[in-house]
Amino acid sequence: MSPVDAAPGDEWSDPPVFVLRACLDAPAALELHDAGDLTILVAETGGFHVSRGDRHAEVAPGDALLMVGRAPYVLATDPGAALAARVDAQHVCHSVDGRPLKDEWALGIRMWGHRADAGVRLLVASVEDPRLAALAATRVGDDLRVVTGLRTASRYAAALAEEAASPSVADDDGVLRRLAELVALDAMRTATVLPAEGAGDRMTREVAATVRSDLAGDWTVASMAARAGMSRSAFTARFSALFGQTPGAALTRWRMDEAASLLASTDATVDSVARAVGYADGFALSDAFQRVVGVRPRDFRRG
Repeated sequence: MSPVDAAPGDEWSDPPVFVLRACLDAPAALELHDAGDLTILVAETGGFHVSRGDRHAEVAPGDALLMVGRAPYVLATDPGAALAARVDAQHVCHSVDGRPLKDEWALGIRMWGHRADAGVRLLVASVEDPRLAALAATRVGDDLRVVTGLRTASRYAAALAEEAASPSVADDDGVLRRLAELVALDAMRTATVLPAEGAGDRMTREVAATVRSDLAGDWTVASMAARAGMSRSAFTARFSALFGQTPGAALTRWRMDEAASLLASTDATVDSVARAVGYADGFALSDAFQRVVGVRPRDFRRG
């Protein structure tokens, strides 16, 4: 709901976001307790290692890491690097022996670490938004996911980094919130992009891409097969080999992913969302959403 749409007495507010560029010299490790509902780490220069419980991830330059939930994690320039600092839930940094590092490690507006031109630089965005976190869990199916081959997230991340360095965000961080959401949403989209092209599969991939760009269309397995110039059985076999699921299952998943995205990022009615993803009305969408996602659209939106 926007301020213009808010009814008298309603209070319009966005979920808070914390954005920072961290600059680290190797070898160093940080223990962080300030993860939000969804945390996005984008490697700008140099790679880094993240561990969380028994989970581990390597993030190369240009990659992003999506983390769902508030569990603490360790970020290291190298696996096994000695712990240099701890960051508490309020984003305050201390040395391992408890000495405050706020002033010592401050490098400028929303920039923190050893030095501005350190070998490992990453953009950190922590968003307090259960709906966005639920969408990430739905789309990438994991709570610690490296996203490689980003298409446009690097552009959004560059814009986020530029905005984070602006003094204007001291009073209003609305643009930061929107850019952080864009980085996260595009990373989710990139995590579920179509497989790389292979000989003989071009038409199947083209049909899949067409369907994904027109989820409101009246698609069936038969119509997809006809568009690819194949029999239904041949198309299903080829599609399943490429995507690891049948065309019907993939179509439902893509529609549910898009519905979840619209529910989380817009105020559109459930009926409008249903039509946008190829369902006749909100009742039909609600049944499918409950079956695939596990909750009704209205409950998902309420978070």
